[in-house]
Amino acid sequence: MDADLRRRRLLRSSAALLAAVGLVGQVPEVALAQSAEPTATPSLIPATPPVLGPSASGPERGPRGVLGGEGELPAWVKPRETWAAAGPVQAYVPHTPTHVSVHHTGAPWNGRPSTEQALRNIQAFHIGPEREWEDIAYHFLVDLEGGIWAGRPPTVRGNPSVYYNSMGYVLICLLGDYNVQEPSEAQIAAVTNTAAWLIRRFNLPTDAITGHRDHAPTSCPGTNLYRLVQEQSLSRGVQALLK
Repeated sequence: MDADLRRRRLLRSSAALLAAVGLVGQVPEVALAQSAEPTATPSLIPATPPVLGPSASGPERGPRGVLGGEGELPAWVKPRETWAAAGPVQAYVPHTPTHVSVHHTGAPWNGRPSTEQALRNIQAFHIGPEREWEDIAYHFLVDLEGGIWAGRPPTVRGNPSVYYNSMGYVLICLLGDYNVQEPSEAQIAAVTNTAAWLIRRFNLPTDAITGHRDHAPTSCPGTNLYRLVQEQSLSRGVQALLK
């Protein structure tokens, strides 16, 4: 299947999915293609995600399916078991983090269904026939109260869209549509803290924070959130923390 045909298929399937839950017309069409919440729910099987071969620079994996030793996730990150994540359906592709990329799911969300159910819905969509990815696309997801939830490990490639090569990018995704919603102070603090941890952990430059639209023809992460990237508010917050 050529790239144009696959993109058209993704646009059609995403639009149809959001129409089913009454969200069409609220999200730009290109943003629909990169992420949405379906209504299907996967099997609730906590699992340790496999990695395809050893990572050249990453530490050994810990017993919970997150990075162990120096790479263990921060205490404020809720592990995959918390939202009863299903296991990935394919092996991950290891990568060496080089940048942090900010995203949104692209559909308005007011906290219902619950965060746990919303994450399972997103995962089901991403591993299902519409995307056929290994797992939920993102490494970290942020709820409305600023809670950080673990997606895939940061030492493996994410899958945000068909529009750019995501190797090296650690994806932090806010639940909701930030073309119409405003990120809260708690969410901004959560993104800043997580980005600072990633920058310190993987020795990244302090200006390594980008938005999805910096790399692809999409409105993601939404105008209201991207403004913080563009004005370097997030980078300045990270630099202040690292000092």
